[in-house]
Amino acid sequence: MAAIGRLRAAIFQPRLMLVRHRKSLDVRKPPPAQLLRRILQEITAPIELKTVPPLVQTCYALKPQTSLQTNMLNRYETFILNQTQEMLKRSRMVIVYQHLPMSSNERRHIKVELKKNDFQLLTVQNKIMKLAIADTRMANLSPLLISYNYFVISEHTDVAALLKCMQPMHKMVLLGGMIDKHLLTKEGILQCSKIPSLDFIRGELVTLLGHGMSQTKRLLNHHQSQLSSNLTQFVKQNTDQEEK
Repeated sequence: MAAIGRLRAAIFQPRLMLVRHRKSLDVRKPPPAQLLRRILQEITAPIELKTVPPLVQTCYALKPQTSLQTNMLNRYETFILNQTQEMLKRSRMVIVYQHLPMSSNERRHIKVELKKNDFQLLTVQNKIMKLAIADTRMANLSPLLISYNYFVISEHTDVAALLKCMQPMHKMVLLGGMIDKHLLTKEGILQCSKIPSLDFIRGELVTLLGHGMSQTKRLLNHHQSQLSSNLTQFVKQNTDQEEK
């Protein structure tokens, strides 16, 4: 029997042997693959192409949303929306400000100071303002309407007077606006304030035109004046010689 047991032990040889050096296998995080395999996986990975819809379809899809929001307003909000649209139609300048926390007295002071300089402070909700400027040239101002905003409107475009009036009001932060159907950022409005007024430019133009006309007249009369002065001098010299 012992010989048979030694024979079976010599014949049986396992093909695979596993040796565990730890208590349990970590199956939660598999080991990283080899570098060559990872490179091949990145190269052979399929590329998904995103289909971009035409701009016309995107604009058409946004229109029903605007009409739906308009229908969700109550009577008071509808009245405010109509009043805001009428004020924006009459305004040549619309400036967007972000206001920091302030008291009612500070807000009243700002409104009074703007009224003295022929400006008007418009305080409406952003959702109403977005509906008021929808489908207009001011629709691109919508990205600025994301916080607590006030709007300064006016029928004239005296930007320098507005910035001078708003300079001591540190709780009003300039964001951008529209001046004469031109969208401007904060830097654009600051540069626009440095442009002289139309009356000043007209005065400079009249001065330049008048200077050209006077210069032309002086050049045309130069030869005649020179000839007249020469003849006068000649006659004076002859008179002095005859007297001697």
